Amino acid sequence: MKSEIRTKLRHNLQDGRKAFAVLLDPDKVELSSFPFMLAESMRHGVDFFFVGGSLITRYASDEIIAAIRRHTTIPAILFPGNSLHIEPSADAILLLSLISGRNPELLIGQHVIAAPLLKKSNLEILPTGYML
Repeated sequence: MKSEIRTKLRHNLQDGRKAFAVLLDPDKVELSSFPFMLAESMRHGVDFFFVGGSLITRYASDEIIAAIRRHTTIPAILFPGNSLHIEPSADAILLLSLISGRNPELLIGQHVIAAPLLKKSNLEILPTGYML
């Protein structure tokens, strides 16, 4: 199992350094101006891109990740709203457990559905407690 992102986060913690992530919602990214935004992200020291959101109506995560790869060296980490948002071309996935709610589907149910997809993928899995 690869752990490059986890290692980077651990080193940041040990060094007292924060990490800077930009959330990219596939429904809101304008692909025509996206290369400029990516160049600015490189210039301003963005550490990670989170790709995803709660409700995705225009599935373009694969296009967004491909553009990130073409224009930057910044890792793309999935921030999925559900198991349908898994895109194996990303570097990692935040495996979210919604710990501030009462819906068991969002605490563990989506993990059960995602498990076979994640096992086949090469994604680095980052267990994440998520509070709203």
